[in-house]
Amino acid sequence: MGGKLSLYNDTTQTFNCVVRLKKGGGEKRKLQLGPGETAAIRVDNFNVARDYNIEFWLDKGEGWEEKAPKSGMRQNTDFVAWRNFGETCVSASKLISSPKDFFSDLESCFLARVLQWLRIKDRESYGVTYSKCFVANETVTNLVLHRVAKSEEEALMVCQKLMESGLFVKMMTGQIVPGLKFENKYRFFKLNTDMVNHIGSLKMQSISRKRMFQFKLHAKFAKQSNEKFELVGWLEKKGKLGFWKPRFFRVLPHRSLTSIKKIMYYSDQTSMKCVGGFSSLQIQRVSVPNPKKLVMEVHLPMNKKFTLRAPNAESFTRWREAFESFARTMSPENIVARTALSHYLKGSLLSSFSKRLRVTEVKQGEWLCRRGQASREFGIISAGSIGIFISSRDSKHEKLLCTRGRYDFVGEDIFASAPEDSRSIQALENCVIYTLKEKDCIRLFKRHPMIAQHLRRMFHTGLLKCLESTSLFGKLNILHLAKLRLAVRFVAARANRYVYERDDPAEALFVVMDGETGMIQPVYGMIQKRFLVNESFGEVCAFLPGTTRKSSIVATRNSLLLQIDTRSLENFLAITNLSKINVLHSAAVQVLHDSDFDFFDKLSDEGLRDLVRHHCEVQVFEKDHVVFEEGDVGEKFYAIIEGQVDVLIKGALVRKLGRKAYFGEISLVLQNTNRTATIRASTKTAMLTIDKKAFRKFFAKQQGLMAGVELRIAGAQCQLRSILCHPKGFEYFAMFLEQKDQSRGLHFWRTCCTFRLWATSIDPQPDLAAIQTRAQEIYDTYLRSSDASTIILGEDIRKDIEGDLKNQEADAGSYVAAESEMMKLMSKMHLDNFKATEWFQRLLQYINTGRSSSSSPEAAASVAAAAAAAAGG
Repeated sequence: MGGKLSLYNDTTQTFNCVVRLKKGGGEKRKLQLGPGETAAIRVDNFNVARDYNIEFWLDKGEGWEEKAPKSGMRQNTDFVAWRNFGETCVSASKLISSPKDFFSDLESCFLARVLQWLRIKDRESYGVTYSKCFVANETVTNLVLHRVAKSEEEALMVCQKLMESGLFVKMMTGQIVPGLKFENKYRFFKLNTDMVNHIGSLKMQSISRKRMFQFKLHAKFAKQSNEKFELVGWLEKKGKLGFWKPRFFRVLPHRSLTSIKKIMYYSDQTSMKCVGGFSSLQIQRVSVPNPKKLVMEVHLPMNKKFTLRAPNAESFTRWREAFESFARTMSPENIVARTALSHYLKGSLLSSFSKRLRVTEVKQGEWLCRRGQASREFGIISAGSIGIFISSRDSKHEKLLCTRGRYDFVGEDIFASAPEDSRSIQALENCVIYTLKEKDCIRLFKRHPMIAQHLRRMFHTGLLKCLESTSLFGKLNILHLAKLRLAVRFVAARANRYVYERDDPAEALFVVMDGETGMIQPVYGMIQKRFLVNESFGEVCAFLPGTTRKSSIVATRNSLLLQIDTRSLENFLAITNLSKINVLHSAAVQVLHDSDFDFFDKLSDEGLRDLVRHHCEVQVFEKDHVVFEEGDVGEKFYAIIEGQVDVLIKGALVRKLGRKAYFGEISLVLQNTNRTATIRASTKTAMLTIDKKAFRKFFAKQQGLMAGVELRIAGAQCQLRSILCHPKGFEYFAMFLEQKDQSRGLHFWRTCCTFRLWATSIDPQPDLAAIQTRAQEIYDTYLRSSDASTIILGEDIRKDIEGDLKNQEADAGSYVAAESEMMKLMSKMHLDNFKATEWFQRLLQYINTGRSSSSSPEAAASVAAAAAAAAGG
């Protein structure tokens, strides 16, 4: 169980919880959470390795009656209070829907910490080989030293509980003796392999990818133990007199800082009293004076060093890589192997390239290259960090674009045909850089053309092609791409290795330059989606920095990735004066595509991209920020990119909305509408927003489509213009007026619309005579005839039209006032009556289903022409 269990009530009812100790009694804890409330339970308050029962239910705040309330059923499940340092968050809905699965996941998380030390591969040189069993003392020592258990007594309790559950089985003279206590003595136990295979797999690297995804023994722990974080094993340490002494080494976590480790050694694997050790921060470099004898030297400050000998080649490689990962400097070949160059350079090519590298030390504040100067050498940063500065178009003052640290490159433009000279590079702290001078680079390329091909592809042609081809940055111009590529970092991902995992901090987005990656489905562990060359993933972090990943990404084969961290992207946008929408428009378009608002399905891909690029904005709301209050006048539409919001009516939580959800659509089509609920961000949330003005501007030339949107959203609250601009709406409204013999005003309005569009379309060199003639025809037909009394217009509007005709000054605007006046009159006289008829119900049915009653082709063509004229209005 987590060090702290946080419960959040995401339901509309009251969540009740009772925790009881199964045996012995005495312990009983109660918890009651209202809608939207959160509470934390610390595991320190529970007895570790004891059996508990948890009972919970939802009700309307009825209290703690012993019998189940009428409004909900009680549920209960058993669990064991494990100690696994960290915080576990769970929602009430998840706990109620699958309680057994939730506590099973917690148990698997804890067992991953226990099982990773039970098989140590490097002890056969010291007289004992454990292939199927382990020693009780050793397991207890591991649990205490690695801070899984607080004391030896607690570690014994944990092991005893695991034995009772069937995971540990005691061995004596080759026989399994059930029911014996797990004691802190030199006694042998073995694993129940059937249960281990049910929970997960111990050997993460030796199994197939399908099996690894199926049996996730928390791959994060397995990955860490395979590298450096929980490394343990035997090494021989050379003493002052030259004698070798076997010591049991451990890489232990720091009490407070996760980035620092303690390398301690003991007299044996069961001892809890260390003989000596040093901090990971002290390691300066690692040398290998005699690789055949598996000897390495760990150099510390003040000329101190540890000379160590490994029992076998596998152990030698693991420990050397672990020490080198902490070291300030390392051998050229090793540092190249740890960079993205290893994706292309292998074997002899890697060795040939590494031999030409030279160590260069750069002091803090020193400039490696100033603006206007081309790089003269390529470098790999071994220690320290450098900053890349560029100037904006409007200012000569240089600003920081990005920083580069260990295993990153500097001066890679020497591999390009046109060297980059628009940036400055400065050491932000004391640095150690392995450099390759330009003249040495030319010699290397002549001798090894394959290296030249790989490096030019990686740093020049392939990089530019990848950035231009990806939908994420494909719309940027060449100047912006040139700046953006300076912020790119290269990452080599080996097959079956995680690029990042679920719940990791979201700090960068990625583009696949070579290879392939896959998104892992959270529940079943299978590949849910694949990302091929030039495709991007992880873009949400750009909209919502500081959040965590919602899924895991694994390299399905050896891959080369481009990485842009969120800080560098923010700096790039500030320097180039671009908005996030300009750069990340493809991701924003996908948000609208994925939303449940079916209107966006009616737009073409190009139309949707234009809407996002020119009319949308991205807004980020912090947790508990109120987006708008109930009763506020609505002006914007919102689509959630990432995060979650609460919907409250009269202060009560009624619903939660997450990714792909939308709200505020009514405000886009109705005037002066009030918000019907309060929206509050329950987590840090990014939203795509469209305001009313931008929405109408986008649809200025697509009134027919806009009318369909307004009718779908507004329904019975729609305006007459929305009805008349829709082809089917105009048809039904005309039939409604013809039944009442009052359609003359509608035809006059349509004629005014058609005249305005026709007169506007023949500009900028209008045929004034033709305009005058047609304007006179409209006046004679509708305003001077015997039926003129049926056209109700204000006296001033009539006089303005007659004045234009008399003075031969008729133009496209002559009937605009009459057109507007007729719309107001028809709305006042007929709109409410029309909405009460079957015609309006047919229209709404057609809008929602796309089906209507039959009509003749001639009538359809006439209605379409009328609607097109109305759309111009």
